[in-house]
Amino acid sequence: MDPNQLFAHALPLPRPWTVTSSTLEGKPKKLTLMVDLVEGTKSLPCSWCGKQSRIHDRRERRWRHLNF
Repeated sequence: MDPNQLFAHALPLPRPWTVTSSTLEGKPKKLTLMVDLVEGTKSLPCSWCGKQSRIHDRRERRWRHLNF
């Protein structure tokens, strides 16, 4: 299984989200996952009401997660 698919299943990410790259580097080891939308996605459901809304930005953001 491709490492990106493995991390997508482990998280688990709902469609249209997908893991596009994964790297493990440095000391101590640092896992970096790039998560993006499936190509062609034009809208996402609102997390409050569920209504489809247009995507308004695609800025890169960083979050620290608990140890994986």
